[in-house]
Amino acid sequence: MTVRNGMEMAGDLPMEFDGRINLEGRVAVVTGASRGIGRAIALGLGRCGAAVMLNCRQNVSAAGEAAAAIRAGGQLASVFAEDVSQPANAAALIERTAQEFGRLDILVNNAGLLHTVPCVLMKPEIWEESLRVNLSSAAFCSKEAVRPMMKQHWGRIINITSAAAILGDPNHVAYCSAKAGLFGLTRALARETAKSGITVNAVAPGYTETDMISGMNEKQRETALKIVPQHRFAQPDEIAPTVCFLASELGGYVTGQIWNVDGGITT
Repeated sequence: MTVRNGMEMAGDLPMEFDGRINLEGRVAVVTGASRGIGRAIALGLGRCGAAVMLNCRQNVSAAGEAAAAIRAGGQLASVFAEDVSQPANAAALIERTAQEFGRLDILVNNAGLLHTVPCVLMKPEIWEESLRVNLSSAAFCSKEAVRPMMKQHWGRIINITSAAAILGDPNHVAYCSAKAGLFGLTRALARETAKSGITVNAVAPGYTETDMISGMNEKQRETALKIVPQHRFAQPDEIAPTVCFLASELGGYVTGQIWNVDGGITT
């Protein structure tokens, strides 16, 4: 019997929740971390105490600025600028992280891109690139990350998908298909790795103020806002806390789940 605040409570209480997500001593990799949601996640993990390897394909200066901000907060951070939709680069990312920081605990698969085109006009290369960047990169990085996580019997893999994969979105067939593929990856890998102390979850943001939706005109934004119950778009910083929770000890009994952070759009 455990006594807390003068009250008897049945069972052991091995974890004290002090209101703070603590990732001190953990090492995280965030793909697509130079801007938008990925950048916010990397900064959030750093604020919680994790060392962070930020991956990007092209915008090295922006990723470097985010890494500098993490270091200014007292945590280690570095940048790996390669296209992790290529298997060799995904392997190199995980290897570099282990070499530089000594371990790997958290993988956030956030790399993505969006092509806006009607299905009837979609070229094969658009389809192939969408699946490669949005889905294959997550599969390749997860494959490599699982190895060290299994050895230490602890790990967190978080895939950033989209509410669009649940609802469907006109002119985004390739994007929605790839992001929906992350649902299957998440659930299958969660079952495969559960006995090894690894959790695998997905976070599905709704409309978020990032470069991906910056091309919307005013009419398109008004139309989109009408279907969001909160009648506003999210800020990237509003997506990051859910990821940080899932990456922590507090999320240890949550696996194989899709977390909708979308202002109620999928309700």
